Amino acid sequence: MSKRAARHIAEMGRVITFLRLDEIDAAYEVLAGAFRNDRGVYLCGNGGSASTASHFAVDLGRAIRSSPGPRIRVVSLTDNVPWLTAVSNDDSFANCFADQLCNHLRTGDVLVGISASGDSENVVRAFEYARGVPGTSRLALIGFDGGRLADLATHCIWVDSYDYGIVESAHLFVGHLLAGMLGRGSCLQDVASARGKAGMLREATCLARDIPVAAATVDAAAVVRD
Repeated sequence: MSKRAARHIAEMGRVITFLRLDEIDAAYEVLAGAFRNDRGVYLCGNGGSASTASHFAVDLGRAIRSSPGPRIRVVSLTDNVPWLTAVSNDDSFANCFADQLCNHLRTGDVLVGISASGDSENVVRAFEYARGVPGTSRLALIGFDGGRLADLATHCIWVDSYDYGIVESAHLFVGHLLAGMLGRGSCLQDVASARGKAGMLREATCLARDIPVAAATVDAAAVVRD
């Protein structure tokens, strides 16, 4: 048994060591951009990957915060059991995530799909739906040979293993890593600054047009680009 444990630990260390830093950095930029521009982040997966989606959502939504600073808008699509079962009963389990995105996903939002094989049908269909929404980013956490998600994603983090347990553990590691990177003081300061610029522009626009501040909307991404 000790040899088996040693092999598992060694394999876990190998796949973590061989994670591509450029993929992690790109994923960080996607999530930081959503945070900075007040865009939504939606996560999905099945089984162990569903629990990782929920865990990652909590880390993004609860752990990354400054008081009374901004927070990231994040939802795990795996957590609304009535909606999941309604779609599965009335339509198909394959559409249980895409159906929710029809209500939620907007331009500039981010979809995170977690699948060891990269071929989970309901995650694939969610990515196919998101591909039709302009300006959305699609981040796939995958293993094996990447599956169909590798082709549908705008960004991937690939784990070099065909072992479900190893891949799922590595995905959880990646979630903790990204949440830690996003929770750094410099990232929070950038977000607060970007949100502050958007707020000032909104107030100035309202004053110029003599309309209530709450009635105005501003594209924060446009503000950040200035």
